[in-house]
Amino acid sequence: MAGVNFYALEAPQGVAADREGNIYVADSTRHRIAIFKPGKKKLDIIGNKEGDERVSVPIGLTIAHSWNMLLVASIGTKKVVGYDLATGRSMLVISGFTNPVGVAVDEVKGRIYVSDSKESILKVFDQTGGYKGTISEKGGKDEQVFNPGQIALDRQGNIYVADMFNFKVKV
Repeated sequence: MAGVNFYALEAPQGVAADREGNIYVADSTRHRIAIFKPGKKKLDIIGNKEGDERVSVPIGLTIAHSWNMLLVASIGTKKVVGYDLATGRSMLVISGFTNPVGVAVDEVKGRIYVSDSKESILKVFDQTGGYKGTISEKGGKDEQVFNPGQIALDRQGNIYVADMFNFKVKV
């Protein structure tokens, strides 16, 4: 990434990388997703184009490679927005959150997982954004979460949650 100005970011939060080596960074203060591309000195942007679904205070990012989609948890808009990796245009919008901070994808099952820190809950959606239910409740027990943050999935489909107020990472 020689020649790329990483100081062009104001408040970087989430980070994701695609298979081509592009790095996506949630720049929460500037309300955009910055894209650093190998060999390019120009910074590309997603999330603030006219006519697209915009992001405001983006935090969590993940890439669904087989869907060719970048998913962004946007606290300011209380939405998760999916952007086409090829065009940068919005192609999916999921609403109904209080404070979405983490987003993860199980491409095999066609599921999108979103952590909502204020509701202290993990919500599940299908690939089209259809609501499928929840997989947690608020609390301090092993099966509960309290202010969940970032989330990730492993190859076996286990979900890892940064459970901020229980001071643990839960599976």
